[in-house]
Amino acid sequence: MPVGLELQHARAIVSGSRFEQMQHYALDLDSSQFALDNNEIKTIKQLSGIRVRGVSTGRLIANRISHTRKSAIEVEDS
Repeated sequence: MPVGLELQHARAIVSGSRFEQMQHYALDLDSSQFALDNNEIKTIKQLSGIRVRGVSTGRLIANRISHTRKSAIEVEDS
């Protein structure tokens, strides 16, 4: 699976979830409002654990991110 959860122009709370063995990203957030709390992201084969882009705002608290090819959290300027 390329991406575990993809959000565009959305509002979301993701809490206590587990994402494993993704190809590109566990979470791909574009121009969204988000709260990511107590999630586990493990083994992203090609890119980053979380990508945030566009006009996004949010919080990340107590997430565990390990074994990513690129970075744990990637932020792209729009």
